[in-house]
Formats: sequence, C-alpha cells, structure tokens
Amino acid sequence: MQMRPVSLLALTFVLAAHASAQATPTADEIIARYAQRIGGAERLRAVQSVRKSGRFYGGGGFEAVVTNEYRRPNKVREEFTFGGMTGVTAFDGTSGWKIEPWGGKKDPESLGEDETKGIVEDAEFDDPLFNYQQRGNKVELIGTDQVEGTDVYKLRVTLSSNGDVRTYYLDAESCVPIKYEVKRTVRGTERTFEVELGDYKEVQGVLFPFAFAIGAKGSSSSEKQQYAWERITVNLGIDDARFTKPAAGAKLVSAAEAAATAPPMSGPSPSSIPSAPVTSSLRPIAALSALVDSETTSGLGARNIGSAAMSGRVAALDAVHEGNRLTIYVGAASGGVWKSMNGGTTFKPVFDKQDVQSIGAVAIDPKDPRTVWVGTGESWTRNSVSLGDGIYKTTDAGETWTNMGLRDSERIAKVLIDPVNTNTVYACVPGKLWSDSNDRGVYKTTDGGTTWSKVLAGSNASTGCSMMTMDTSAPNTLYAGM
Repeated sequence: MQMRPVSLLALTFVLAAHASAQATPTADEIIARYAQRIGGAERLRAVQSVRKSGRFYGGGGFEAVVTNEYRRPNKVREEFTFGGMTGVTAFDGTSGWKIEPWGGKKDPESLGEDETKGIVEDAEFDDPLFNYQQRGNKVELIGTDQVEGTDVYKLRVTLSSNGDVRTYYLDAESCVPIKYEVKRTVRGTERTFEVELGDYKEVQGVLFPFAFAIGAKGSSSSEKQQYAWERITVNLGIDDARFTKPAAGAKLVSAAEAAATAPPMSGPSPSSIPSAPVTSSLRPIAALSALVDSETTSGLGARNIGSAAMSGRVAALDAVHEGNRLTIYVGAASGGVWKSMNGGTTFKPVFDKQDVQSIGAVAIDPKDPRTVWVGTGESWTRNSVSLGDGIYKTTDAGETWTNMGLRDSERIAKVLIDPVNTNTVYACVPGKLWSDSNDRGVYKTTDGGTTWSKVLAGSNASTGCSMMTMDTSAPNTLYAGM
C-alpha cells in the first residue's frame, strides 16, 4: 500500500499538540504536586488538630480577634471577639450551632441552612482536593489561566458534603492554590464568592496560608474581608466537648482558657516525618526563588499594598521579622502610622489618637520589636507639608505612644537606634520650614528619650539635618547631611 505524504503544516500541528499534551499535567498530578509542596501526604495525615488565632479586618476599620479550632475528621469551632463579647460558630461532625451575644442572645441555637453549608465546608479538615475520590468529590481540570500575571492551573471540584462547586487557581510552578471561587446554592438561589490565599509559612513541617481574604467574585483585595493569622499550632489536645452544643446557661470557655489546660495530643509530630522526595519535575520552594532574576521581573509593574491610598505620601518605613511573621510600620506624610503583622497583606492605623498625623521617620528597636520610635513632621518640605510636634515612642507595639520631646522640631527626617545600647537614639531635625531656627541639627539621647542634647549644629540658623546614617558595625560612627 502506498503511503500518502504528510504536509509540513500537518506534521507541525501534530507535534505541537503532542508537546502540549505532555506539558500539561493531569488533575491528579497537579493535586499530588500540591500535597508534596506543602509537606507531603504522610505529614498531612499526621496533623490531627489545628488552632489558628489572629485578627479579622472588615470594612470601615472594623477589627476583631478570631480563633478557629479544627479536629479530624470534620469538627470546627470558630470564635469571634469584639466589644468585649465573644461569639461562637461550631460544627460537631453532625450538626452546627452558634452563640451570638451581640443581640443579647447568650444561649446556643442551631444554624440555618445557609450557615450550615458554610460551616460544613469550614469543617473539612483536609483540602477537598486531597483523596477526593474516596471522599466522593468530583474533580476536573478545566484549563489554564493567569492571576495577576501568574500562570495557574484551574481545577473544578464539586463537594459531596454540601454540593458547593469550587474553582481552584493553583500556581503553575508550585501547584499551591492562590485563590478559589465558590458557587453555592441556597434555597434555589445561587451565590458566588472568592477566597484569596497567601503568606504561606511552615508549621511543624507543613505549609499553611497565614492570610486569606474573602469577598464577592471579581472584587479587589482591599474590598474583601481579611483574616490575618498570627499563630497556627498543630496537634493540640482539643477536647471533643469544644465542638458539642452546650446546654443553655453554660459558661462559655474561650479558646485561650481551653488551651491553657489542654495536654498535647499523642502521636508523631508532622516535622518528625521525613519529607517526600522531590521529583526532577518539581523543584522545591527554595529553588524557585533562585530562578527569579531581573529578566523575570522586568515586565512587572509595582503593586500598591497600602497604605498610601488612604494616607497620602509614604514618608517612612521599617520592618522586623518576629519568628515567621513580618511586622511592618509605615509612616504616612499626612496619615499617621500604619502597622501590618502579615507582611503587608493588611494594615491598621496605630497612631490615630495622637495630636499630629504627619510622620517623617520610623525606627524599630533592634533588640525589642515592641519598642518603636516615630519622628513626626514630614521632611519633604514644600508649601503643603504638615507640622510635627516631636518624637514619639511606644513600648507595646503601637498600642500606646508617649511624646519623648523635641516638641519644637516641627519635622524629623531620620531616627537611628544604637544596636548595642538601644537607649541611645539619634534624631535628624531639618527644623522649621519658613523661618530660621536654633532647633535644627542632630540630637542624641542616652536614657531612652528622657533627656536630649544637640550633638551637631549647622553653621547658621538656616541649616538643619537633611539625612543621617549609622555604621551598625561601629555604631559610634555616624554620617549626617546638613
């Protein structure tokens, strides 16, 4: 039989289709990579309970303390505290209940249909993608996409527990979810929302997202409700009674009270289990960061993470790692000091109760991250700047502030802290904008701000300190621009 010739175009199409089929993994391969990426199946199975504590940020500056407790196979308890009152929503594996004291309801009551669907989903201890077939979930790969310039795989999963349909967007490199959309039907009405995940950190050898935002589909991060977990602990001894609906009038035991007396659970720590071997097609997370260079990022624009949209120009910034958490303080030229405890995912104002809101300098004590110095008065002088009234100090991470002097400085451009003796602090003072002033210069305190002395003055009353830096390896060596 004579073979008919194949055109070059047809051959190219066949080869391209074959290469594409090889390049795109199956849904099961993506899920396997996801599980491996966050610790491996063995470590995930070793996690028997989880407690998450942190803060909730809603619209209009609303803030609450939240604590969620989870226990296998499908139990959850969520506490929500604000205004001195604590509410609870829980699921014991069979039914859900709640206590909402804000309306004067102190006794537990059963959840409605919509609330039950939500709490059943929250109670899923493992991600619905893991072991989806055994759990009766349906998963399909529906294609690829991009989320803010990141290539992603899209997986659709239909939950057997409550009928919800989730669409996952998993990073194409790490196969870790960066967001998912939820389609939920309640009494015939379809509702859609989305959840953004981020700030993944390791806890006992397993990666958890320490930040997530929830809101309407298509809404921006700033429009979503934000959860910032400050602490996640695994394999605590959480009593089953925590999830059971209490009797009317029973005392509400908070998560903090329960944790103080609960023994640790028995069994191996997840971190004691060897991690799964990394295949050649799946690079470890640490290796991914090494592949990012100037060519990778040259086409990316800067993304505003706040808080300049609320407070004008950002004049100062300092940050510190506290364990696995990155804490950031931002000084705004006309909007006070803002604090983030999750690496910039969310911010809250911490300087609103002070008399001035123009900030020129921020410095975190290198020995004690709860101690922060703030120099007030924007240093970028022109006809629209605001005045400051000296230098402030907090010793409780921004909860309260004390004016430590230099009240006539009007503006402070820089604050430096001696890393050896942190009671020694220097302030760079440009001085008044429109007139001569003998308050210009470099000031020093050796007693934590109780007293100050001018250690460098300009040649005349019109010359102040424009900027200042320190050799931290030899902190007695400083350089100042005048």
